[in-house]
Amino acid sequence: RPAWKRYADPDHHFRVLFSHEYAHRLQSQGLWTNAYGIEIPAVAVELLRALELAPLSKLAAGHIDFIGQGVLDSFEDGRRWLRDGGTSVEAFYRKGALAGAAYELSLKTGRPDDAWEFLRRVCAIRPGSKAGENPAEAAAAIASRP
Repeated sequence: RPAWKRYADPDHHFRVLFSHEYAHRLQSQGLWTNAYGIEIPAVAVELLRALELAPLSKLAAGHIDFIGQGVLDSFEDGRRWLRDGGTSVEAFYRKGALAGAAYELSLKTGRPDDAWEFLRRVCAIRPGSKAGENPAEAAAAIASRP
């Protein structure tokens, strides 16, 4: 039996995996930051892509087998960071937290694309820097738009 048949949904599995690896490509090209660690932006992209394909409840039930409970716990920490008006970037050194903040922002604004904009603004390297925007400032700017 081929290994890919063991996945709950092979299409979702590989779409999410590809998004993760593409984020690493952006990092290796110097377009995305490693400021929070090499895996942080890639896991954030992976989680947001997974949430486009399946609801959070399915992810928690193991729909994408490489998204584990530890990452989902950090995801919830990121959601809490945004709800609590977080200012510290310490939360973002854990895999999943950046995606959680992005997801919570999109729920707050009612605009799903805001999650991707937040991630892009925080992860895309600005000229003359090795990092993107400060997460709290990026979230505030996005949330303040009508």
